[in-house]
Amino acid sequence: MNQNDNPLVWHYTAKQHLTNITKEELLKVSKVEKELGLKASLWFSRDQYWEPTACKVGFGSFKDPKESLMYQHTLLGAARIGVNEENFSFIGWDDYCKVSKDDPRVLDAMLKKGIESGAKKDNWLCLFQNIPATKWDSVQIFDGKEWKDLPE
Repeated sequence: MNQNDNPLVWHYTAKQHLTNITKEELLKVSKVEKELGLKASLWFSRDQYWEPTACKVGFGSFKDPKESLMYQHTLLGAARIGVNEENFSFIGWDDYCKVSKDDPRVLDAMLKKGIESGAKKDNWLCLFQNIPATKWDSVQIFDGKEWKDLPE
């Protein structure tokens, strides 16, 4: 689906969530963040293998991103949706911290936990808008060994 040579940026999620996302044909900003009092956003990563902060269970328990991906795959399944970074007005972590008005102590704790899990903040990209399926370039499922395109 990707029409150019730029690597895609990825929204990593649990396979169980992908069913609803593809059914609604809409990738939505996080309700959970809003419920926690944070600015509701939609996160992507430049990491082409796996974003450790996307691990929904055992987050922070792994120092090696490969371990957290396998753990996620085993318990919840791993999926990702890719888009071309140039097609959106993403902001990085530092800009998110400035515009979100979230508690700096919470942001510092999130950053520390992310780095401890093997993530790199320079890979983190954020939007404050939903993305319809018509703007997705790829949808993939991790099969335990590699990422595979989801059949259309």
